Amino acid sequence: MCRFWLRNSASSSILDGYFRNQTEVDVSDDDLADAAIEAGDEVAEDFEGYIYAFSFPSIIKDGVYPIKVGKTAGDVESRIAEECKGSATFEQPKLLGKWPAKRVGPTELAIHNVLKARGKHREDAPGREWFNATIAEVKAIIDFVVW
Repeated sequence: MCRFWLRNSASSSILDGYFRNQTEVDVSDDDLADAAIEAGDEVAEDFEGYIYAFSFPSIIKDGVYPIKVGKTAGDVESRIAEECKGSATFEQPKLLGKWPAKRVGPTELAIHNVLKARGKHREDAPGREWFNATIAEVKAIIDFVVW
C-alpha cells in the first residue's frame, strides 16, 4: 500500500486516487508544529527549531546559485524530503546547512527579508523561499539575526 502526506489536507492517498481521512498516527508533533508555524500562529512564533538551506546538485556552483531557505520545528532532513516529495526533480536535494533558532518563525522571516532587501529573492522559482545567494551570505545573516 502506498500512502503519502498531503500538506494542508485532511486525507491521505491509498492506491490510485482513493483517499482516506488521516488519523493521529499519520500526523506527528513536528508536523503539527510546522503547520502552526506556516499558518503564522502567534504561539508558534515561540517554537524552537531549525533554519535550513538546501539546493540541488545540478544547480550548485561556485559563488551565487539558487538556495532554498526554510524553517522547521522538527527534523530538517525529513522536512526537506517532504518539501521535495511532490516536485518534479530527478535528483536528491543537498542540505547546505542547518542552524538552531529559539524563535524559528520570526528568525526565518528576518533572514528572508534581508535577502529580499538585497534583491536576492527568486520571483520565478517554484516556491516562495528561493534566493540567489551564497551559503556564506545566508550563514552571515543567520549569525547576525540569531546572535
